[in-house]
Amino acid sequence: MNRPQLGAIEVGGCNYVHTWSNPPKDKFIDEVTEHADLAIFRAMCSPRSEIKLAEALKVGEGLYGIRCGTFDVG
Repeated sequence: MNRPQLGAIEVGGCNYVHTWSNPPKDKFIDEVTEHADLAIFRAMCSPRSEIKLAEALKVGEGLYGIRCGTFDVG
């Protein structure tokens, strides 16, 4: 944006996620590489759920009974 008093300025402010949460771009790969094995291990230990049954039964005007069944597949 071009302002008469200030000249060319950038509008938008600070990107807090990039500025405070992430390492600089040139160091990002080195920073996350050491944590990748742990992240993969934790993901493999997590349950994997599937919905096997989902029903909505009308009980009254604007009132429904919900029935849902899940199954851990891994």
